[in-house]
Amino acid sequence: TASDPQVSPDGKSLLFTRSWADPSAAKSKSAIWIADADGGDPRVFNMRSSSPRWSPDGTRVAFVSDRGEKSQLFVAPLNGGEARQVTKAKWGVSSPAWSPDGTRIAFAATIGGNTDIYVADADGKNAARITEAPEADQELAWSPDGGTIAFTSLRSGTAQIWAMNADGTGVRQLTTGTGANSAPAFRPDGRIIAFISTRDGNADLFEMGNEGADPRAITRTPETEAFPAYFPDGDLAVTVERPGRGD
Repeated sequence: TASDPQVSPDGKSLLFTRSWADPSAAKSKSAIWIADADGGDPRVFNMRSSSPRWSPDGTRVAFVSDRGEKSQLFVAPLNGGEARQVTKAKWGVSSPAWSPDGTRIAFAATIGGNTDIYVADADGKNAARITEAPEADQELAWSPDGGTIAFTSLRSGTAQIWAMNADGTGVRQLTTGTGANSAPAFRPDGRIIAFISTRDGNADLFEMGNEGADPRAITRTPETEAFPAYFPDGDLAVTVERPGRGD
């Protein structure tokens, strides 16, 4: 199954996660692949890894790997070279997101039994927790102007999209209502957030203003959408899971 497409800053390439079942290990495995933006020339970028995220200048890739005991954050050069481990969180990390200037990375980490959002320098130094709620905060997106981090949280009782200033202040809820709302992604101009919602029963692609105004459905199909991501021109890439198969 291919999922979580991530468009390069120049719009020419895609990173995505490919997952498959491993009967011998009784669990699934994953690897990051890279391809042309039209899907051509797919090839492996990194094994035992997932959640790829391009650096803003397109020269590095942050990703999560379970090559140790727990999933940790790594950064690798795009054009070859050794991946460098950035975190050593006891219970692992997820959901990396680069700051627009490429100097910091936000991520979700489970410490003390709760999943919160942390921000660290791109080399892992100076990590600081910026959320502290009894419910899980994850699935991060950093706004193009650097001022806002959007995220998915269970703090209201169901999965909803929240936002805060990049230093953790000014937390506010952007989505409400029935169903789950998750996986925020900022449009390159920062004015719109794409997300996935089950408010109408199926997991469809939606867009809304960057403070939650005027949510509208982009898709209404029997398929399940996930992991929205924008091209530089504002077009959207999304994972579509068709009944009976995953694509």
